[in-house]
Amino acid sequence: MDHVMKRKLAFIRACCWIGVAADLAACVLLVSPNAARAAFGIGEYIPEGGYIYASRIGASLMLGWTFLLAWTAMDPAGRRSVLLLTVFPVLSLRLYPDRENRAGERRGLSGGA
Repeated sequence: MDHVMKRKLAFIRACCWIGVAADLAACVLLVSPNAARAAFGIGEYIPEGGYIYASRIGASLMLGWTFLLAWTAMDPAGRRSVLLLTVFPVLSLRLYPDRENRAGERRGLSGGA
């Protein structure tokens, strides 16, 4: 394997491990309301049942994605098809931004100062 290919694989592997770390952090924030309050500086918000249910489902999906990235990082060339699965949601979020949030900002409904 030539030097350029080794560098490309090392870059892909590093991106996967960075994704693993970010996803694990997101899992902690989704599972633990106390951790989310501390991380985001949310004061005394106490989530209700619906939020807890939805965030735990999100955390389980995020954890599955985390394992998928870790598995891909171990053999990025052999699992290159998994990279397409990984890139699709990221690109779709970039191509289809959060329109409802932006509409709220235009109407002055954002919570920021």
